[in-house]
Amino acid sequence: MFLDMKDKKHKVEWLGMRSFSNIIVYSKSENGIGARLQAAVETVLPRVHVEKFRTISRLSERLHKPPLNFPIVVLLAMNREDLENIVAIQNLLFDSRIVLILPDRKEDTMALGHILRPRFVSYRDSSFKDVGAVLNKMINKPETVNV
Repeated sequence: MFLDMKDKKHKVEWLGMRSFSNIIVYSKSENGIGARLQAAVETVLPRVHVEKFRTISRLSERLHKPPLNFPIVVLLAMNREDLENIVAIQNLLFDSRIVLILPDRKEDTMALGHILRPRFVSYRDSSFKDVGAVLNKMINKPETVNV
């Protein structure tokens, strides 16, 4: 993080994402869809630190800890109930850059998912190549915030 005192707006660059990354992945599934997601993340970002969580309670515990930077959180909702549980902890995700994977393309599911204000939305039946490409771009492009 750099604070340029010459700049009147005090632009802060979050360059930490280039040197180390904080990616959190939530997926109830350990095999099948979850394994496919894990493979997509690790193939595109092999040297990035990824924290994996299988339960909302463990994810919630982790999100209560202060992050080193704005974390990227990949959320795989296996079904509507899972998505509702994720939305229930939305206050813990406020400063996170969210990649959301929805269980279906139903309008009410998409509306519920957008409550989380994700940076990117994909679907459970995808190959997750799109998720990997988005994560790669998020990691390699610094976050700029005006304060």
